[in-house]
Amino acid sequence: MPANRIIIAAVAAIVMSADGRAMEPVPSGHAPMPPDPILLASSPAAKPAEPPGVDEPAFVRLQPFSVAIWKHKRVTHQVFLTLTIDVADEDAVEHVRAMRPRLRDAFIRELNMGSIMRAEGDGLDYDGLGNRLTAVAKRLLGDAVVNRVLIADALSTAS
Repeated sequence: MPANRIIIAAVAAIVMSADGRAMEPVPSGHAPMPPDPILLASSPAAKPAEPPGVDEPAFVRLQPFSVAIWKHKRVTHQVFLTLTIDVADEDAVEHVRAMRPRLRDAFIRELNMGSIMRAEGDGLDYDGLGNRLTAVAKRLLGDAVVNRVLIADALSTAS
């Protein structure tokens, strides 16, 4: 009985190709067909493994904010901002969505607390504003949840 198992295993090894698929019979006088690249590309062994610990980026886009820009006790123009929060992973997306009302409140307070314009007065301070809003989001949601607050869009209108 063990000899039969050895013969069956040897025949199976001869009939199977290196990638585990059964070899097709080759008509005499013809060269064997090369493996099908589509089948090889779709096999699990052909797909590159993702590096451990690398997650797809996850983002939460917030509704636009309107910020009044004051100069000499007068509103000189309005700035409309659309913010996106870069979060750690998909689990964090749900947490941020649940906290949107508190996050929006904290952002509005921060936006109205200090200037969002450059010190020179010639435009929006993107870096400073992004850093301030990131600090607010991390304080509210946690350092492990928030990577960065991104300014997705900014539009200024004169009053």
